[in-house]
Amino acid sequence: MRRPYSPYIPRHPDELRDKLAAILLSAPKCEDESQFFAGKNVHTEFAAVDESLNLLRADLGDDLFKALAVRAGRAKGLFLADPDDSSGQSDLGREIILEMEYLLRTQTGT
Repeated sequence: MRRPYSPYIPRHPDELRDKLAAILLSAPKCEDESQFFAGKNVHTEFAAVDESLNLLRADLGDDLFKALAVRAGRAKGLFLADPDDSSGQSDLGREIILEMEYLLRTQTGT
C-alpha cells in the first residue's frame, strides 16, 4: 500500500542531524526503494532541510544558518547532477552532508 509522502521537518538541531544522516543513506535520489512513500525524493528531502533550517535559524545563529543553507544547496545540486551515482558528484554531495553534520555537532553541542 502506497502512502502520500509528507516529509518530517526537524525542529531541533539533533533531529536535523538525523535527517541529514537519512539523506546520506538514500542519496543521490533520496527515494524510498520500497515505494511505500510515493513522492519521496531529493526535492522533498531538501525542502524539509530548508524548512528546518528556517525554523532553527534563531537557535543556530546567522553564521551557522548560512553555512548550512549554502551547503544544503550545493549538496542537492550535486545529487541532482549525478542521479545514477556514476560521475563522482554524488560522492562530493555526501561529503558536504558529512560537513553539515560535523558543523551541527561541533557548533550546537548536539
